[in-house]
Amino acid sequence: MANTYTTPNTAAAANNVVMGDLNDNDEALRSMFSSTTAPTSPAPVDGQLFYNETTEVVQIRQNGAWINFLEMAHAGDADFAHNALVDALLESQAGDETPSGSNVGQVYLETGAGIAKVVLTSSLLGAIVAPVAGSDLIPKELGLGSWQDDVSNPPTAGTQGTTPTTRGKLFNATNELISRRVRVPAGFSGAHDLTLRVEGVLNTAPSASTTLDLTCNLVSITPGNGESCTKTSTAATGSYNVGTNNAAGDDVIVDITLDYNDATNPIAAGDYLTLELSMTNVTGVTDFIFTGAELLAPFGTKLTE
Repeated sequence: MANTYTTPNTAAAANNVVMGDLNDNDEALRSMFSSTTAPTSPAPVDGQLFYNETTEVVQIRQNGAWINFLEMAHAGDADFAHNALVDALLESQAGDETPSGSNVGQVYLETGAGIAKVVLTSSLLGAIVAPVAGSDLIPKELGLGSWQDDVSNPPTAGTQGTTPTTRGKLFNATNELISRRVRVPAGFSGAHDLTLRVEGVLNTAPSASTTLDLTCNLVSITPGNGESCTKTSTAATGSYNVGTNNAAGDDVIVDITLDYNDATNPIAAGDYLTLELSMTNVTGVTDFIFTGAELLAPFGTKLTE
């Protein structure tokens, strides 16, 4: 391809020479001065483009030097070099080198801490994506609806208050059981514990400085994995600290942590969970009216149920 741009001498040259120069110049511009060597005649100017056929890189003249502009992809080559400009934007200056404060808006990955930051001012970097911990995820509240009473030892009906009356299942013995089966939604993060949040009210005034302990026996089944609901269960307990000012009718919330990584009953998205709830102790807390429960599962940013 043409590598030289000739300024036509329209005053002295013959028409065929002028036309030849124009054609050569057109080819030089159309081919971006493509050659194995950079153009030298006439002297290149800032902003001029040059396609280096040896390195297959487009260069631009800047401050008297040729600067790489774009790396060209090699068609059919599985290991071709990516577009350098795209790489620069994607990497956003990865590494622990702090970017210039003048580059306001630049995204910067602090690899040591695993935090993406953005340059806010000449002296301030703001974290825009922090490492994800269990407490940072959104706990999806999955209402569990009605529970099934145990055939042999069901809790009785209990009420508190008037207009409206709070109604629920009255626990006043440790052998009273209710159960519920639920499926873990597909959006579950899969790497953090779940919480069974039990809600209710105290039915009688408790003794001071006592606790209400509730136990959940859990069986986790992965569909299509050859597991049976008769497998050994895992027990988890949660407590509510009763204060000296608690009285009959006071609201109670007991959180029971369900270990997602339990050796016998691990929990993953799509698993079926059988939950069996009972009151562990009656010392100081004579009875408790169960009104409902939720399953709190940590989710990422994309939730599908």
